[in-house]
Amino acid sequence: MGLRLPSLQALLVFEAAARHLSLTRAVAELNVTPVAVSRMVTRLEDALGLKLFARTKTGLVLTDEGAKLQVAVASGFGEVSDTIEELKSHQEQGETVTLSISSGFASQWLLPRHERFHEAFPAVNLRLQVMTSRLYGPLDGADLGIRLHKPGSEHEAFCFCPEVIIAVCSPG
Repeated sequence: MGLRLPSLQALLVFEAAARHLSLTRAVAELNVTPVAVSRMVTRLEDALGLKLFARTKTGLVLTDEGAKLQVAVASGFGEVSDTIEELKSHQEQGETVTLSISSGFASQWLLPRHERFHEAFPAVNLRLQVMTSRLYGPLDGADLGIRLHKPGSEHEAFCFCPEVIIAVCSPG
C-alpha cells in the first residue's frame, strides 16, 4: 500500500510559508502568485482537517499542529535535498585518481596528453600531487606516483621510461 500524503507541492508551499511566517516571502521565494500560495495552504489545511496558521494583526503564527508539521516537512525535504546532493556529487566526481609527480613531468609530459586521456576516460578525475623536491619517498596518499626507484623499496615499481645518457659535443 502506498503512502497517503497530501500534495507534495502543497507541502513545499507550506514549508516556505512556515519558515518565513509570511505568505509574501513564500511568494517571492517560490516565484508564484500570492493567490497560488494562499490556495495551496488552504487546500492543505482542508485536506488535513487542521488549521496550520493563525492569522494575526502582526502576520502569521503557526498553530501547534502547524509547528509540528513544519518540523517534519522541513526535516523530510532537508533529507531529500541532502541525498540528491550526495548522489549528484558521486555522479559528478566519478572515480578520482591521485597522481604524485614532479612539476616538470606534469607540465612537459602529462598536461599535453591530458585532453586525450579525458576523452578516453571521461569518468576519471585526475588529481595531481605535484612534488617540488626530489622524487624519493612515500606516495603520501596518492594512488600512483613517479619516483626515482631505490632497490628494496616497499612499493611495486616498473620502469616508465628508461634513462638514456648520451654525450653531446660541439666541434668547438
